[in-house]
Amino acid sequence: MSRSQSALHGRSFSLIGAVFLVLIAAAVFVYGNFWESRLDDEAFEVLTHARFEVIDDKIAYDFLMEIKPEIAESETLPHLQINTRKFHSDVDAFLGSVDESILPSSKRNELLEGIVFKTWLWDSEKLPKYNCLTPREISEIHSAWEEVVSQIENELPAELPNSFHQFSKPVFDTERKYALIQHYYFCGPLCAKEEIVLYVNKQGSWERVKEYVLWVS
Repeated sequence: MSRSQSALHGRSFSLIGAVFLVLIAAAVFVYGNFWESRLDDEAFEVLTHARFEVIDDKIAYDFLMEIKPEIAESETLPHLQINTRKFHSDVDAFLGSVDESILPSSKRNELLEGIVFKTWLWDSEKLPKYNCLTPREISEIHSAWEEVVSQIENELPAELPNSFHQFSKPVFDTERKYALIQHYYFCGPLCAKEEIVLYVNKQGSWERVKEYVLWVS
C-alpha cells in the first residue's frame, strides 16, 4: 500500500471514529432526557440537587428578599425558578461602562472577581415568601404558553399560565456596598426580559443604580 493510500485510510478511520463518538453522545443525551422524563417529582428534585451546588450565603437570600418588592408586579408573589441564571458574558462590558462616580474601578474589579459562570440552586426553605419552581415546572409553564399561542385565533383560556422570575447568584464587593445580579422575567412568548442590574447599599437599603438590558421581547 502506498503512503498516500495509508494516509487516506487513516483519515477515513478518524472520520468514522468521530461520527461514532457523535452518535454515542447523541444517544446518551436522548436517553438521559427520556430517563429524566420518567422520574417522579421527588426523584427529579434529588437528581437536580445532585447536579448543582446550593447557594448558602445568607446575604444572598437577604438581598433577594429585599429587592423582591421592586420586581413584584402585583400582590401575587413572584415565582422563582429553583436554578439560577448564569451570568452573561456581557457583564464585563456592562461594568466597564459604569461611570467611576457610581462604581469605583477597585469595586468593579472585586465584583468581576466574584463572578462564577455556573448554575446554582436556591434553597427554597430560605425563601419562604417565594414560590420556588423546579425546572420541570418551568418546562410545564413554557408548554402551557405554547398551547395558548396555538389558540390565539380562537377563544383564549380564562386563566393564562404563570409568569416567573429567575435570578443569578448575586455578587458583592468585599464591603457589601455593591451588588450585581442578573434577572430574567418571563410572562409569555412575547413578554420576556433579561437584564444585569447594579445595586448600591445606601443607609442599609439596596437601591438600583444601573441596569443593562440583554434582550427584551
